[in-house]
Amino acid sequence: MTARRVVAGRYRLEERIGSGAMGVVWRGTDERLGRVVAVKQVFLNQGLDESEADEVRQRTLREGRIAARLQHPHAISVFDASIEGDEPWLVMEYLPSRSLSAMLAEQGPLDPRLVARIGRQVADALDAAHQAGIVHRDVKPGNVLIGSDGTVKITDFGISRATGDLTLTRTGMLAGTPAYLAPEVARGEDSTFASDVFSLGATLYAAVEGVPPFGSEDNALALLHAVAAGAVNPPVQAGPLTALLMRLLRDDPTERPTPAQARRELGRIAHAAGSASTASWARADLDEARVPDSRRSTESDRVATGSRGRSGGTPSPTWHGSPFPDAGSEDPGPTLGDGDRVGPPAPPAPRSNGSGPRAVAAAPASRAKRRRPTTAIVVAVLLAAVLAGVLLAVALTRGSTGTEGASLGSPTSTGVAGPTDERTQMVAAVRDYYSIVTANPGAGWARLGATMQDTAGGFGGYQSFWSTIASVQVTDAEAIDDDTVRATLVFTSKNGSTSREVHELGMGRGTGGGWLINSERTV
Repeated sequence: MTARRVVAGRYRLEERIGSGAMGVVWRGTDERLGRVVAVKQVFLNQGLDESEADEVRQRTLREGRIAARLQHPHAISVFDASIEGDEPWLVMEYLPSRSLSAMLAEQGPLDPRLVARIGRQVADALDAAHQAGIVHRDVKPGNVLIGSDGTVKITDFGISRATGDLTLTRTGMLAGTPAYLAPEVARGEDSTFASDVFSLGATLYAAVEGVPPFGSEDNALALLHAVAAGAVNPPVQAGPLTALLMRLLRDDPTERPTPAQARRELGRIAHAAGSASTASWARADLDEARVPDSRRSTESDRVATGSRGRSGGTPSPTWHGSPFPDAGSEDPGPTLGDGDRVGPPAPPAPRSNGSGPRAVAAAPASRAKRRRPTTAIVVAVLLAAVLAGVLLAVALTRGSTGTEGASLGSPTSTGVAGPTDERTQMVAAVRDYYSIVTANPGAGWARLGATMQDTAGGFGGYQSFWSTIASVQVTDAEAIDDDTVRATLVFTSKNGSTSREVHELGMGRGTGGGWLINSERTV
């Protein structure tokens, strides 16, 4: 196979950027739309007869259609699927990036604070996928892509299965390492939503410990046996992640948290760990934050996009996870700049006055007894957020290979100025948010802080709400304190009705220094 070949009459192959047991990934150009894409050539196993080969081709097309259902800021989008030269091809979003596995191979175990931020974004994508009835089935470091701006996306939903597609995978097929499999899958049971949660835990475990939870045995059968036994080695370097990892890695699938619960807890851990060590953030660069070389992983899964077929089975749609501490009722305060994408917001909560739409389409956090922090606390929090962003940027900007599309950009960075300038910038950020949100909910979503995104609960609900609004006008806006903007909004619904509301929006700085909306209440 050579570069410059045209696939499906429109996708010109430019450069080979990844390979694995199941296929090769190319950076390509969609000549019809003039955009860069990732094109995955899926291998057919040697020894298949024609009927078996045709089954693989048709299965790949079905998998492509299933993956295309998911449109989320932290998941690679699938654009097209076709058969070319008797081989199946998938066309996906392209993201200049590197995989978490490559990052670990180069740098060794990572700081738990950084891992919590990465895991939060992956959990967000899994939550959306599960809501769409899609099981990823191959969550591992090689399928977690990290862009140069810190955006995290999970790829290779090409082997995912939607509930009800019973013929997708032949029973007994297993390719690639079993190191990140859930014990029940290793024992021959069907992959479920809870299995994805275990694999997420195994991925985060490897990121902080340097090895997967069942070790790094080269013998795949021996490792599969260890996974099936379900005896996880407790982490020793995970720090604040330890308790959550052990819940994610529980042997009983019904006792694991849901992705949404994991997302909230990871966000809380990232914030708490970061804000508690401002001085160390100021002193450390990435090399100082890493675990010593002597404890680095020998795991060498560097392929960012190779798919792995596994035994099929319909995931149980009734699994809801175990009772788990819910961060939704608490405001964790300023985040580690997690406006670079996290969890999806849910449909709007009921309004106190019983009419009209919600401005941000999210349940408002209680702000009745809002405290104004002292100047020293504000400065400390801002410093922690900015330095956390610097740490992440240093960690993630080495290398640029992978298969992912454009990320939701973070708000434009603005310097820290005097109080008057700060308040002016906050008001401008609110006006800017409402000027773009109806036309581009994804861009609006990127202007919400982690707290607001968690309170909201789901990107699908956020999109659904704004799809009913034709326009929103800010008729008045003023900063009523150093982190609150009061805005008068006029909504025009697509059915022609209008409503006027006054909202108070709690504001905070994101990683790049831009203003994000962290909370909202109607007054």
